[in-house]
Amino acid sequence: GLGGLPWIATFLTTIGVLIMVYGEIMALREVNLKRMLAYSTMGQLGEIALVLGLSTWLSTVAGLSHVLNHAVMKNLLFLGAGALVMRAGSRKLADLAGLGRVMPWTAACMTVGALAIMGLPPFAGFSSKYLMLRACVAAGHVELAALLLLASLAGAVYYMRIIRQLVFKPYEGPAVTDAPWSMRLPILCLAALCVRLGLAPQLNLALVLPVADMLAG
Repeated sequence: GLGGLPWIATFLTTIGVLIMVYGEIMALREVNLKRMLAYSTMGQLGEIALVLGLSTWLSTVAGLSHVLNHAVMKNLLFLGAGALVMRAGSRKLADLAGLGRVMPWTAACMTVGALAIMGLPPFAGFSSKYLMLRACVAAGHVELAALLLLASLAGAVYYMRIIRQLVFKPYEGPAVTDAPWSMRLPILCLAALCVRLGLAPQLNLALVLPVADMLAG
């Protein structure tokens, strides 16, 4: 293979890089909120494939840890987006301007999800993104760690666009209320879980470590 990796690992890492780059570039260009989140998912899955392709114990821990964190963070963002779209009647980011001011619960949870998936502490994504960077460096592939950092920077740009549209723009639409509690409750639970997994990443790792140990053995 290349860079000291066997061919199958080289293939997986290369596919991961391509998917990550494509997903992040498309998310940067997208104006439809749900499509933006879908392209972001492609970028995150590319990161996971890239790291798993390194074929080390630490990369396995890091990749699987991010699988769990991403499941929580992205479900939170998609459910929050659904609540916003229901009230706005549009998926275009421009049509959601200022909606966070009249839907504070939903906007607050969306902000938690965005900060978490950007990899900022003390939220869930920080620990797994740190482990992925650490795994790349430990495997001797600093260039892949640099690509992960660039992808995270791209994610920060378009997630900050979402936060800016929701919170920092004035709302000029018809009178609306926040999403019903039947929609808010699962969003709140997922936001709380993002914080919990950020403050106590060992809860995530307790599920991941036995799998990594088994594969290494």
